[in-house]
Amino acid sequence: MLRDKQHAIVGQGLALGCAHLGWTGGLSVLDMEDHFAAAWTGWPRRALFPGVFVGGADNNDWTNFIMVRSEYRPGRRAFWTDRLGSWAPQLDEGWTPQEIAKLLGSESQLPVTFDDWLDLGAVFISGVPRVDGGAGRRRLLRWANRSSRAAIPGWQG
Repeated sequence: MLRDKQHAIVGQGLALGCAHLGWTGGLSVLDMEDHFAAAWTGWPRRALFPGVFVGGADNNDWTNFIMVRSEYRPGRRAFWTDRLGSWAPQLDEGWTPQEIAKLLGSESQLPVTFDDWLDLGAVFISGVPRVDGGAGRRRLLRWANRSSRAAIPGWQG
């Protein structure tokens, strides 16, 4: 799969996970790059997307797959919008989150599930690196159920 398509799929999957978890955005691009680096480096499915990486000389992957409109973007169902310098995830209202995840799986031909995108989104939102292979979303939801939801910028879950 071409690098641009990998960027488009990951950008949409991350938007899907974040939006479904109730996060409405509110981070600058620099803060989002930090959150993405923390989430991406520990995501078990990242090896399926070798064209997406963080750090090193080409640390502009984040802005590439969010801001650059590639030929794969016209049919997107999950996406990011710029709200006065901060980015927010959006879902197409005509599709359920599960349908969007299936569409991403069909487009990528990769075994990435709805739960995988939720896990990536949960760790991204929390801004903490994953220390286990799949409990990131559960850990975030347990944490968010406490009275500290306001600690996550843009949280409305």
